Amino acid sequence: MYKRVTPAAAIMLAVLTGGCSWLSENEPRQVTFPGVYRIDIQQGNRIEQNMLDQLRPGMTHDQVLYVMGSPLLEDSYNNQWWGYIYSYQKGGHTREQKQLTLIFRNGVLAGYRGDVKVPGLSVLAQDSS
Repeated sequence: MYKRVTPAAAIMLAVLTGGCSWLSENEPRQVTFPGVYRIDIQQGNRIEQNMLDQLRPGMTHDQVLYVMGSPLLEDSYNNQWWGYIYSYQKGGHTREQKQLTLIFRNGVLAGYRGDVKVPGLSVLAQDSS
């Protein structure tokens, strides 16, 4: 009635179930296959230093829009800040991300927050006007 498990089947079963244990670890593993092409992934608004060098206090929304492009994040009820986020991951490497929030007061550019350096603007801690 019961069939006996052959030693070869038992070894195969142990190898297959033991190979799945690395999937349950907490740290993610990146499986790489030789010869497989991984694409570069870009998301958001590109933030380049030559764009940041053109920003000056007192610029209007339209002038900032011309230099930086459309913001990725914008408060539709209160046009006092614009958010720019750029994420880049070269095929299979770690992701790099830049964030920039431009803060407007009385309709003109007043300052910024973020992890990039804008030479002509001051860093503002809060965007309250």
